[in-house]
Amino acid sequence: MRRGTPVRFNLEPTWPLAGAERPRSPRGRALGRRMEYEGIRMRDLRATFLLACTVAVPPASVWAASADPSFAVAPVRVEGAGPRQAVVAERVARAASEGVARLPGATVVSLDVDEDCTTAACRLDGAKSLGARWLLDVDVTVEDRDYQVHLAVRDAEGKVPDVRESFECQICGIEELGERTAAVAAKLVEAVAAQDAGAGTVQVRTTPPGAQVAVDGTSVGTTPLRLELSPGEHRVRIEREGHAAVERTVVVPAGGEVTMDVPLIPTVQARSWRRPAGIAAVTVGGAAFVAGVVLLALDGRPYRGRCSGADVDADGDCRFQYDTIAGGATLAVAGTAAVTSGIFWLVAQKVAQGRRTRR
Repeated sequence: MRRGTPVRFNLEPTWPLAGAERPRSPRGRALGRRMEYEGIRMRDLRATFLLACTVAVPPASVWAASADPSFAVAPVRVEGAGPRQAVVAERVARAASEGVARLPGATVVSLDVDEDCTTAACRLDGAKSLGARWLLDVDVTVEDRDYQVHLAVRDAEGKVPDVRESFECQICGIEELGERTAAVAAKLVEAVAAQDAGAGTVQVRTTPPGAQVAVDGTSVGTTPLRLELSPGEHRVRIEREGHAAVERTVVVPAGGEVTMDVPLIPTVQARSWRRPAGIAAVTVGGAAFVAGVVLLALDGRPYRGRCSGADVDADGDCRFQYDTIAGGATLAVAGTAAVTSGIFWLVAQKVAQGRRTRR
């Protein structure tokens, strides 16, 4: 081949690519038939397997229905309802179940017990037989359209103390009674779930220390402070005189610990008015009191320069005398009140300074 001569490659297939099969030897044709047979068998096996899975595996709703319930709602005990007893019991029981169902992941079952099963121990045994961890008991006392409802959640395993709450529903309709029962039941099951999960620890430290701490609106002490709180979200407010208040939201993990280090920012305090006001009141009040005493002493005394001759009556009394009793009494009383107020303000200022010094 000479240099520069182009090289040509034959890219044409030796058999047609479309619409025809490649020629096979007798052995190749037998192998192809074998592979085709095995492919049909594999397809049949896959179809059979999928059909078996569809029949054998139940849907999610079936799993949920067959799971052991976590809460058992006992029959509601109703007193004083008369002919409405069955209606009240049914509505309250349904509302209690609805309230329990608001807890995420909770399952509810109705507990069916004999009429003579009235004790907590008997009902707890019934809840255990259903596989329930908790028992919800509801008692209702009816007087006309006034209802007193008592709810209690009990732990069938005895690990968590009973949680109870009562409420009154005055002049209530049956639907309002049901709504309030559901709300209280939801609150109780959340409380027992939090207790069962285990309380978390919150440490609160401030700079400077000695700040008042309130959790969810309730005062709990002064910093430094260690608290045991139920799992979940809590609102913490920290206050100290002379510093800006701090409010934060803390999420407490079950069985965990959270530390809050809070620097407090001082605020510019206005100068107290008690001390200058007290000094002024004592000064002015003292002067007024002295003036009042002087005027009271002058009352009824004659003008010395004008008590002679015709200015003296037949009894020898001077016609021109001081009449200062009203003014003197007024000044004396006003001065006494001013001095008292001034002393009170000065003492209050002293007490406030002492408190700030101790802090």
